[in-house]
Amino acid sequence: MVQTQYGTLITNIGLAKIANAQVTQSKVGLENIALGDGNGAHYVPTQNQTALVNEVWRGPVVDVSIDPKNNNRITVKAVIPVTVGGFTIREIGVFDNEGFLIAVGQYPEKYKPQLIEGVAEETIIHFVIETNNANVVKLNIDPTVIIASQEYVDKKFNYLDSRIGDTSKLETDYKKDTVGAVNEIQHELNDIVESLGFHEPISEVLERGANEINAPVKTLCSVVGLEGRTITNYAPLFDGGTWVLTENTATTTIMVVRPNKLSVTVNDITKPIATAWSYITGLVPGKTYIMSMISTFNAYIDYYTANGLHSRVPVYINGVSQSFTVPTDTSIIKIALSILEPDTGRKTGTFTAENVQINEGNTALPFVANMQGITNPTIENIRDNLIPAFHMGGAVHVPGWMYLTVIDHTVTSWEATSNPRVLVPVVPGTKYTFSCIRNAQVKITTNKGSHLDADQLTTLFEESTVQNGNMNCTFTVPAGINFIRIVFMTTAGGYVSSPMMVKGSTPAAYKPQVREALTVKTTLHTGESLKVDVAGQLVKTKKYETIELGDVNARYIGIQTGLHLVDIALGLVGNDIPATLIKFNGAVCKQLNYTTGNSGNDTFYLDSRIATVDGGELRISIADTESGWGPTYQPTPAEIKAYFMGWKMYADGAGGRNELYETAKGNKYWYPISRVNDTFDSAYRTVSTAPTTFANNKASWQPYKLCYLLKTPVSEVVATAGSLTLDEGENMLVVSEGRIVREVTKPYHYKTTTPDGTVYNRYEINTRTQSSLAYNTANILQVYKNGKPDYAWKIEYVAIAGSVRTLLEADLFDPAAVYTVTYQPLEPYRVSVPTNAITIEYADKLGGVIQSLVTTAAKLGAQASNMQNSPSFRFGKDEGGLYIIIDEDVIT
Repeated sequence: MVQTQYGTLITNIGLAKIANAQVTQSKVGLENIALGDGNGAHYVPTQNQTALVNEVWRGPVVDVSIDPKNNNRITVKAVIPVTVGGFTIREIGVFDNEGFLIAVGQYPEKYKPQLIEGVAEETIIHFVIETNNANVVKLNIDPTVIIASQEYVDKKFNYLDSRIGDTSKLETDYKKDTVGAVNEIQHELNDIVESLGFHEPISEVLERGANEINAPVKTLCSVVGLEGRTITNYAPLFDGGTWVLTENTATTTIMVVRPNKLSVTVNDITKPIATAWSYITGLVPGKTYIMSMISTFNAYIDYYTANGLHSRVPVYINGVSQSFTVPTDTSIIKIALSILEPDTGRKTGTFTAENVQINEGNTALPFVANMQGITNPTIENIRDNLIPAFHMGGAVHVPGWMYLTVIDHTVTSWEATSNPRVLVPVVPGTKYTFSCIRNAQVKITTNKGSHLDADQLTTLFEESTVQNGNMNCTFTVPAGINFIRIVFMTTAGGYVSSPMMVKGSTPAAYKPQVREALTVKTTLHTGESLKVDVAGQLVKTKKYETIELGDVNARYIGIQTGLHLVDIALGLVGNDIPATLIKFNGAVCKQLNYTTGNSGNDTFYLDSRIATVDGGELRISIADTESGWGPTYQPTPAEIKAYFMGWKMYADGAGGRNELYETAKGNKYWYPISRVNDTFDSAYRTVSTAPTTFANNKASWQPYKLCYLLKTPVSEVVATAGSLTLDEGENMLVVSEGRIVREVTKPYHYKTTTPDGTVYNRYEINTRTQSSLAYNTANILQVYKNGKPDYAWKIEYVAIAGSVRTLLEADLFDPAAVYTVTYQPLEPYRVSVPTNAITIEYADKLGGVIQSLVTTAAKLGAQASNMQNSPSFRFGKDEGGLYIIIDEDVIT
């Protein structure tokens, strides 16, 4: 094993150049820092090196500084942008302006993710060189924490001094330091609290959807409790490539409308029509499951034994779900959708299947994609108007490709039949009044779910034709309904202005909506919970860990008919660790155990006993047709890693990209897995050497995801985003889930002049690959610039299925700023299950409000004191932003 001594070594070329510079009184111009992966392993650098073993990235040096305490020590710094990644760092080198390697070193192994993995991480590299010798020296970096330079620390202390100010000018009796002054204020405020009265805060349980809360005083509100929930759906989405959709083009049109919705139009019942079926993995023989969907289809489960015997059971007939138990001798399972039934015969028309789900048990659960927990639960306080101003993110949805002009509280210029619509949370059994100015036909209906993919139910109000001018209507929400939709219909374009919706039967003058949101940034699975600990922190009882399998440490194990077995090392300890494995196409893999081993495609087990024999705890079976490995071929660790990063390997033969590769068969080629059956594009292909970055797959491809049970639960402090204030009196609190909070993005600069002379010079988010968000987007809620809302961005609806982009004029863009986006995914079922009820707390008297402020002030005072008196501190950066570590206490 290579000894991993993390340090730097000056090369022979570097020593010669430094010596020459000393003699000639010239300088060695350090220009670039390069990173490499060492071809998968650490190695011992040598003085005669002229290049890294396997360079994966090179970037400019952004700073060169001399240590004030050691004139022979030089620190070189470079920044790896958030847009670069998909590789593991194991080696590092610095090059001069002539391209020569001056120094080289080992680097603590660290994976640098890229944006398509859903992680935005900027990494700063510090590289220290001792110029007076060629010995190995300690490398002053921490792969997870950025250590502040002395100059940076001095600047921060000066900044803190300027912010703290001259303590002698404090108007308190205590003037020596800020913490003493704050303590004095705290004692005085406690006296005020006692005079105002204070006792235990009020607890309320908020259900998902709209909730009405009457607060006795204006006060802050906090989350104090939430139980986790996990739902696993064994039925794949329609866009994952597992469904076999066959149509007779003379009679039938079959179309995937959305990832969760299939449509079949039948024109002729005298000839064969369409079939739709898929293999189902993950179901365990002997267990009971139930199938559900929103559909005019019927559905059946087909069982096949190992010797080919077949049986069929109905699982969804005439809109009714039926449970089923998998026979113990089952080897293969299929789900089949059918519109041909003996009691009804063949039919013409359009038939749909939406939200197809198979979950364990006898009760149909809410629809999700593969496996999800409760992710980023959110509480919003909506004020003044239940309908957002149209320029606010997420106000207007559109069903197809269109341009929409949004200016403040007016929406105009939609295309004919596009019919913009608004989704509004409501309280069941409550009366509301809606009003607006429009040139459109207004229709108000109930909505089955919390997103617009759900079916409409009952019509509450509908105009008979397109109308022009003012309108208002009053309606009562039926029991059990938490959302309504308002649709603006027209046949030739139109406009809607000043939409206003209030509780009661009296129309109100237009006011823009004011909303405030608090999001808990975590995912909670069944058995996990949130609570407040004795220190007042929101803490998660964590029982599960979820990881993505991309840059894996894997090895070939063996071959089964049509399959290869591979092991992945994760460093876990335990026997038959309970886990769920989600494949790249969203299919749920079947977990087996150490005793039975793997049997069949898409099976796995997780057990540290195999690590002592074969080197990895996770063993997975992979179909040859998906990996591209021939029946006898033994893939290398690099080739296995390429598969998990989205590449299919193939040989350039008569079978094209489906030609399995065998040893000595010819050149090796790789192509993105999800694009193999598309028209060939050489830009996607990689030749000869296994790729080390993620493939440019379609959005439906995602890295394998493993969620496993921890051996021992741990407590984890949970961060929140935003804040929540209750007004004195009535408040409308809306509980939801699944929003993506503060995702880092790199706006795309779009500059062009059209043939008619129109000049476009702007920055765009979520328009092109360079600026795309991690999920297809329904609502852009807010763009942030350096952590603060930036209201200069304008929202435009210009993509298929209601995806949204946002634009900023170029003269308003700050190239040095970090831009982040909070948004609601178009397909929320890919992100979260519907949340459980959330418990909140708030004060019932003014004394309680002040008490919470006193507690906050005391914490800030203690932090300020630490910052004044601590002999050492360092700065770091993670997905939550900048933080400071002071004697191992973290201030965010």
